[in-house]
Amino acid sequence: GESEPSNIDYACSYINVDLNANEINIYPNPVTTLLTVQLTLDVEEIVIYNVLGAKIVEKSVRGMNEFTVNTSRFAPGAYSIKFIAKDGNTFTRKFVVTK
Repeated sequence: GESEPSNIDYACSYINVDLNANEINIYPNPVTTLLTVQLTLDVEEIVIYNVLGAKIVEKSVRGMNEFTVNTSRFAPGAYSIKFIAKDGNTFTRKFVVTK
């Protein structure tokens, strides 16, 4: 058989790699009434989406390193919270609301 030529460089691409995994803490998960979010990076705002992708909450969190989100009126199910950092990077965490 033939082998690959050794003079070809392969570029590695990382898609949706979350380098900020240790810089965000959300709890409790699952949550019933109050979700606490702790940050160690500079986040400008958060956006919470339901499982259908509809925007549920948009909140400025500039300068905050901890805040809460009242989930008591959220329907039970899966949600994602999108963090928009000061440098423009975005990353997402998932959480579940139970009753």
